[in-house]
Amino acid sequence: MPDKTPARPTAGVRHLTIDQDSSGQRLDNFLLRELKGIPRTRHYRALRKGEVRVNKGRVRADYRLVAGDLVRIPPLRRPEPTPAPMVPRYWASQLEQRVVYQDRDLLVINKPAGIAVHGGSGLNFGLIECLRQMRPDERYLELVHRLDRDTSGLILIARRPAMLRELHRQLREDKVDKRYLALVAGNWPAGLRVVDAPLEKNHLQSGERMVRVSREGKNSITEFTVVERLPGATLLEARPVTGRTHQIRVHARHAGFPLLGDDKYSDEKTASLCRKLGLKRLFLHARALTIKLTEGGGLALEAHLDEELETILNKLRNGLKMIVIFDWDGTLCDSVDHIVRAMQAAARELGMEQPSHTAVSNIVGLGLQEAVRMLFPELPRSRWEGLAAAYSRHYTAADAQPPQLFPGAMDTLLALRERGFDLGVATGKSRRGLARILNAMELPEFFDATRCADETRGKPHPQMLYEIMSERGKSPADCLMVGDTEYDLAMAREAGMASVGVSFGVHARNRLDQYGPLAIVDELPQLLELPALARPG
Repeated sequence: MPDKTPARPTAGVRHLTIDQDSSGQRLDNFLLRELKGIPRTRHYRALRKGEVRVNKGRVRADYRLVAGDLVRIPPLRRPEPTPAPMVPRYWASQLEQRVVYQDRDLLVINKPAGIAVHGGSGLNFGLIECLRQMRPDERYLELVHRLDRDTSGLILIARRPAMLRELHRQLREDKVDKRYLALVAGNWPAGLRVVDAPLEKNHLQSGERMVRVSREGKNSITEFTVVERLPGATLLEARPVTGRTHQIRVHARHAGFPLLGDDKYSDEKTASLCRKLGLKRLFLHARALTIKLTEGGGLALEAHLDEELETILNKLRNGLKMIVIFDWDGTLCDSVDHIVRAMQAAARELGMEQPSHTAVSNIVGLGLQEAVRMLFPELPRSRWEGLAAAYSRHYTAADAQPPQLFPGAMDTLLALRERGFDLGVATGKSRRGLARILNAMELPEFFDATRCADETRGKPHPQMLYEIMSERGKSPADCLMVGDTEYDLAMAREAGMASVGVSFGVHARNRLDQYGPLAIVDELPQLLELPALARPG
């Protein structure tokens, strides 16, 4: 079917003499720059028909130009220009933050997973298009090599033609040392250090590109080194000696150990482990690169794993156990009256109207600054710190008789630990306050993870739960929040985790019910009867 896109001719035939900057570049890549807006397929057709010539002769697309070559560029027709799609702010922000190295010749990005290196095949933009829009004053930005869309890590972008030529030479001569981190399912054998298996590209009827081990394929070698053995998985360093498409993924699968998160070459056992871990992307990261610089000397770069992948490793290190996260005041500890008396005493000390027991009870669970703001909305901001300091003094002074855990609390915690659950605390208390009471109860190291309102965002914002999950390598499905206030349950809902309310704390059942808890218990030992806590997750 003929192309009906409006078109206009280019200028007449051009004859271009190749300078030193373009020397060593492939002819097809040179044409991409000189014939912007014309599809690559039209370039190759012009080469096959002899419309493009070098030194008056026909040449192949992979011909490498030499300084002094005379290139004939024909007057091809190109579609009317259309505005380039704007790069989403999200990707622009991500990429600016992920610059690992730059000088006048070279830019190195720690590429996030989820962005292709270039547009095409249904993609309006890729990494290189983003960078060119973000840096409009840059005359030259070219990809040195590629990474799969789902692979994160180091990628090289040349800022000068000479650097592109030099790095391509180093790649051809295997002078670039690239190291990847890959997580595979199963226990990788200690003696399996090299996979030497030829690879052949194959396209399915759907058009999807696949790679397979085949005698007819190209020579392909990958070196593997065990970095860490984990329950059900092995973290590997992979060094591709050759540079074939999907090489690491296919070689790992060929050895019997598919990469986690690989939707092309995985199996059901690996997919099941991914679901348990909550892994939704390929676990393959270009961690390290070593190259030679044009002015001499070497450059060794490293990019740490993204937080998402670190969380998966932590989850495996800590086992797939569930963590039960408790609020402190009003849930584990019978401290509400203690808090009320301290706040009332602080108000009296500063000559302010004494708040009621109900009013103070209603702010239990919030961070101190937020609690002061809610209790005394007319109080100038300049006096918040003074009131907070007075409250802290009175609360500490009363610690000669510290509040006690609710009946059955310690037995419940011990039973949960015996069943294999991790235990956490997310509290509106300060770090100093929580440490003081845990020391008084001789429980300084009892909990696996704790977060306090003075070291992160307070309730009902879910930040403290996010931090606990990251620290312990958990997903929301692996967590349960137990609390006595709507702030606790709202925080859990926002974080995507299940919750249980307790009726003996501050807020009534109807206030807790609106956040959809699994249950509302009247005493802590009832937690042990819940199906979710019957056995370790």
